[in-house]
Amino acid sequence: MTLRVLPPEVANRIAAGEVVERPASVVKELVENALDSGARRIVVELEDGGLKLIRVTDDGCGMSSDELALCILPHATSKISDVDDLFRVATYGFRGEALPSIGSVARLQITSRMTSSAVGSRIVVDAGVVSPPSDAGAPLGTSVEVRNLFFNVPARRKFLKSVRAESAAISELLLKMVLPDPGFSLELRSEDRLTLNFPAVRSRRERVVDAVGDADGSRLLDVECERGTSRLQAFVSPVDLVKATARSQHIFVNGRWIKDRKLSFAIVEAYRGLIMPKDHPIAFIFLSVDPAEVDVNVHPTKSEVRFRDPDSLFSLIVRGVRSRLEAAPGAHRLNVPNVMPFDSVRPRDSAVSRDARRAPVLGSVPPLNLGVLPWDMPEGGVFTKQVLESSASDAQATRDSVAPPDVPQSGLFLGNAPAIRFLQVHRSYVVVETVRGIRILDQHALHERKLFDELMGRLSTRDVEDQLLLVPEVVELGPIDLATILDHAESLSSVGLSVEPFGSVAIALRSVPLPLRNVAPRRVFEAVIETLRAGHRAPSRDELIRDVIANLACRSAVKFGDSLPEPLIETLVRYELEHPEARNCPHGRNVALEVSLADLELRFQRKK
Repeated sequence: MTLRVLPPEVANRIAAGEVVERPASVVKELVENALDSGARRIVVELEDGGLKLIRVTDDGCGMSSDELALCILPHATSKISDVDDLFRVATYGFRGEALPSIGSVARLQITSRMTSSAVGSRIVVDAGVVSPPSDAGAPLGTSVEVRNLFFNVPARRKFLKSVRAESAAISELLLKMVLPDPGFSLELRSEDRLTLNFPAVRSRRERVVDAVGDADGSRLLDVECERGTSRLQAFVSPVDLVKATARSQHIFVNGRWIKDRKLSFAIVEAYRGLIMPKDHPIAFIFLSVDPAEVDVNVHPTKSEVRFRDPDSLFSLIVRGVRSRLEAAPGAHRLNVPNVMPFDSVRPRDSAVSRDARRAPVLGSVPPLNLGVLPWDMPEGGVFTKQVLESSASDAQATRDSVAPPDVPQSGLFLGNAPAIRFLQVHRSYVVVETVRGIRILDQHALHERKLFDELMGRLSTRDVEDQLLLVPEVVELGPIDLATILDHAESLSSVGLSVEPFGSVAIALRSVPLPLRNVAPRRVFEAVIETLRAGHRAPSRDELIRDVIANLACRSAVKFGDSLPEPLIETLVRYELEHPEARNCPHGRNVALEVSLADLELRFQRKK
């Protein structure tokens, strides 16, 4: 074995592999440098998602010619000077690795002018080859151009995503960077088009509202509290405003966006018992911590940190957010029976009273061919109290209209023929008596399969035309979600969802397939986005239709914890009896299991 010292160009490319993962990594490092220089206006320009060009221009303090020559050397930094400084880092950058790493995998040009200088300076680095600084005309501040990123590392370049996806990743990154500091303005221009514009504002709340939109942002609750030297400022959603994913949750420590599982779980803990486990609140958490209590020198990207006392910060978030939620109007703890696991309960409006929720629903299905009772996708895709009451009323009317005279309807047996008896247990399962034993139905999985079959049946038969909207529905989306939808606009159009961009953070829906005309557009988009994120390739039209409808059926079906009226349970029982092929929900979960009399007799030692 022969040991050797790696040449600088090889060492720099190794470092670049850690620091420069994609165009968004470059933008992050350059914007952080701009903020550390005191910039109050930053403009980011992109071409081809940052692969062809990334230009970051700021109005910061600038650099002299000598400083330009130093800044592209490894570990050259103005942020720290000795080991002790590592334990009180108060700036975004401090490693001195970004610029030399970028210069080793791209063509880098830096132009800068200080206030005290009449002329600026420029330095060029081409794949690690440095040209001497030269004079150049320049405004106050610094402009950094990165061209042809990864042109000399084709293996890295081929792993990048589409231009739209890379641009969306940059947009998402910049959203995180502008949130902590409301005092500077930021613009993002892609292909000479303004895609993000955050002017300087007076407060963090205004910045958060700009990021999430007025509809959700205006409802966020303010949280402020302290513990020791740590201070929490947060903006969180009330318990009735939740999302399908945790993408609207962000944690910042001393102005730096971080990933931390324990602090993320603190948000979950603060909402425990107030929302369903599958739901996710909006949460913007800003922590101010003594720099000596946090170690940011953990990873080159600086997105992971270590805390000296993480439990204290965990408690600060839980206590502060929980107190604010409980003080807000409408907050109440879910009525969860002790016999049910916490993560299987979901509050829903129901036609039954509060006392009736505590009791199982007991009923029977007469042995008559009543057909499937009316049950259609309600407006908005949510089963409300009115929908349940209406369905129950229709079911009873149907039963009364076809029942033979002088036959009692309330007993468990109909004449001499035994009725099919059922019992809802734990507001989650339905136990059905059969000739061979008992069947246990999963009410959510079974109803999900029923809705899925109905929607797919309509699409494949008569309701294939689209419903054009008189007034397009405008839905605000995050930049990554917006890019995901637009990337698949052609496929969505073939499904009947005609979409087009509406400004920089919204999308306009111009048509929907008829079976989905009563579903809220935001729910349709959430289902589409969830479908597209789950796959590793663009789905075919048939796959997209199936997956979107499966997600819509799942979201719209009754849930665990729903206490259902007897006629609605009867609808599900009949569907399961009349459709033996419906063994699974669209996502593969079994809708029923059967325990035979022979199994029961064996377990109770009635037979050997």
